[in-house]
Amino acid sequence: MNTNKSVTSLVMLARATGILALVLGFSCYTGARALIPFHIATGCLLVIAVWGLAIQIRGRNAGLALAAATVGAILPALGLTQAHMSVGGHHALLRLVHVLAGLGAIGLAEIMAKRLRQPAEAG
Repeated sequence: MNTNKSVTSLVMLARATGILALVLGFSCYTGARALIPFHIATGCLLVIAVWGLAIQIRGRNAGLALAAATVGAILPALGLTQAHMSVGGHHALLRLVHVLAGLGAIGLAEIMAKRLRQPAEAG
């Protein structure tokens, strides 16, 4: 697959699944517990898209690739942690951090896609 096409495909996947995961997450928060598996599935697809972009950019910007890999690992960990945490205490803070990590993942996907579309600098 052409690198530019794969970048476009991965960033579009990150956008679509990121927005859908946010909507589903809000729905789960407001009581639609039956949507949790769909929220998890779309979140996993978002992480896969972010990691795919991180793999492509690792040669150009190792720091950005490492940040994306880290956010991609932390995002599901936060979600699974809140699933096993009783409501109250730090649960609201954990939810907020999970949402911010999801938004960060979408933002990182956009940044990586933009940088991957730019011509590589001569080293």
